[in-house]
Amino acid sequence: MLSGITAALFSHPPSDILLEFDPSSKILKVSVNHPVPEPRKHFIYETHVFLGKKMILTQKFLSQNEKENQQALYLMNDAAPGSDITVQADCNLYGKLKKSIKIPPDEKDPLLQK
Repeated sequence: MLSGITAALFSHPPSDILLEFDPSSKILKVSVNHPVPEPRKHFIYETHVFLGKKMILTQKFLSQNEKENQQALYLMNDAAPGSDITVQADCNLYGKLKKSIKIPPDEKDPLLQK
């Protein structure tokens, strides 16, 4: 019983999600800030990636890459200029966090040229 209370006291949601999208490679880099002392016991266990309002993928983890964060790369073939990308990260003990970015317009788009 005491270990359950201790886990609840030290559990916490992710503190931040950093998102970087490379339009040329269509790669989304995700870094979930979630500092923990034991990444095999307390970790980001799941990420959900949305393109617009549609969930396009879910990834489950068995532990966290590093004590400070969980990182992942995703190929986003259907992402286009102006699209919204949202990532939700869930802690295995408590809480979740969502962050979004908008893919900027394509500078080479002839409709944007004056």
